[in-house]
Amino acid sequence: MNPLSRRDLLKWGGAAAATAAFPLASSALASVDRANCGTSPLKITKVEAFVVSTAQPKGSLADTVQMTPIGETTGRPGIGNRLNHSFPSRTPGHGFDTLVRITTNQGIIGWGEAHAPVAPSVHVKLIEDLFAPILIGQDARNILPIWEKLYSSQRLRGYSSGYYTESIAAIDIALWDILGKFTELPVYQLLGGKFRDSIPTYH
Repeated sequence: MNPLSRRDLLKWGGAAAATAAFPLASSALASVDRANCGTSPLKITKVEAFVVSTAQPKGSLADTVQMTPIGETTGRPGIGNRLNHSFPSRTPGHGFDTLVRITTNQGIIGWGEAHAPVAPSVHVKLIEDLFAPILIGQDARNILPIWEKLYSSQRLRGYSSGYYTESIAAIDIALWDILGKFTELPVYQLLGGKFRDSIPTYH
């Protein structure tokens, strides 16, 4: 499989940001070209997925999945007190995430994270049983072709959201992490540059 090209990077840079294509920094493109020049494929050799759990202030780790009553609000102060529909089903006692670790033949490892509020083991099964066999042997720099392969693997079954795309997103993040380490560039630079130096936090 060919290394990531300028065209691939430009095309995927826009898609990954969910915006129209925007110009990438010339230094980033030059660095990708230099990194790819004369190098062997950056083959994916291992794909692993892990569930991590964070205890919440209230509730028990033994809590089971619950459905939010229709019309219930969050109870937060001010404008935060809105309809509580962001997670119609959840486990109150703890929050989940699914982490992905992708290893390459050159020793570069990329990490990604999947949004996994409920039943995160589903993400793990998708990543390890469905996506890992597709990923093994691929050149990790070919981010756009890999994304298309993963998405197309169940396209005819209509899986275009939820666990399926959340799992793909985790893999995508890990691949960008690998590309950033491979080129020795921050990912924001590969995606076209930063818009600001800091962002406000909220409680």
